Amino acid sequence: MKRSLVLLEDTPGRVRVVEAWLGGRDDVELVHYARARELIAWLEEHLSEAALISLDYHLGGAGPGAGSGFDVALWLGRQTPTCPVIVHTSDTTAATYVCDALVTGGWTTVASPFASDTWGALADAQLAATT
Repeated sequence: MKRSLVLLEDTPGRVRVVEAWLGGRDDVELVHYARARELIAWLEEHLSEAALISLDYHLGGAGPGAGSGFDVALWLGRQTPTCPVIVHTSDTTAATYVCDALVTGGWTTVASPFASDTWGALADAQLAATT
């Protein structure tokens, strides 16, 4: 069974970068949401399937009420850790809050701004650390 790369992202160009990275892989499939509450609803049923979670903080492109990566981090912080989490935001203050919420719950996290030329390598490193 394939495990899931779980992506919270509202920018279509970034989603395409992740899809391109996944194009050469047969071990993980993309689960993508642009709104925090929808992702949390999926995670409530499928968290054990996650191989890697990647969270954006700002979800302004998803419209009013989209929530943020922090909302997901607070929920995850109350769950048993199952995989690493990438916090991919250029807002260093927000990244600190998101990572703190996750680390408090025992999650392995790394924060880095999303860059199309480096995100895949970061994801590869996180996946390799769990196998």
